[in-house]
Amino acid sequence: MKIAIIGAGNVGGTLGQAWAARGHDIVFGVRHPGDEKIKTLVQATGGKARAMSIRDAVADAEVVVLATPWAGAREAIEAVGPPRALPARAAGPAAPADGGVDQQAPGAASSCRA
Repeated sequence: MKIAIIGAGNVGGTLGQAWAARGHDIVFGVRHPGDEKIKTLVQATGGKARAMSIRDAVADAEVVVLATPWAGAREAIEAVGPPRALPARAAGPAAPADGGVDQQAPGAASSCRA
């Protein structure tokens, strides 16, 4: 399966490594694909993943996972470009720092299994 993961931090990186190990085609959509942290993450998958811009990462994906902190979610979604599908959100409660939301966002993944 072609999976685009927007974000390559703790959640996105862990999901990407696990799914790559199970044979899925993983693309990390990030702001700076050439960063050393991103290169290290891609190498940790044994070359079974790659990184590119967010827009390019989602272009051919069958599944798009949003794995960003709440504060970066809007920017990441806007970087996708014209609407094509609602990504699955792989994170805990979607509460912004100001406490404006006190529940998990509708459709947010509270657990995930590869």
